[in-house]
Amino acid sequence: MSRTATYLAAAAKDQLRAICFNERTSEEDLLREAIDMLFQQRGLPTIAFQGAPSRQQRPH
Repeated sequence: MSRTATYLAAAAKDQLRAICFNERTSEEDLLREAIDMLFQQRGLPTIAFQGAPSRQQRPH
């Protein structure tokens, strides 16, 4: 696993937090989901959740 950081506008961070709260998930899982969507749009494998403990691996 490798760590990546980014800066977001305060309003974007607030929206991200609201989604996390409403969906009862983590920022990390939402960002991995977004990265996988980006990969998929470009015809690449969706691999952002590989090796990461996350909601993708938990039973619903």
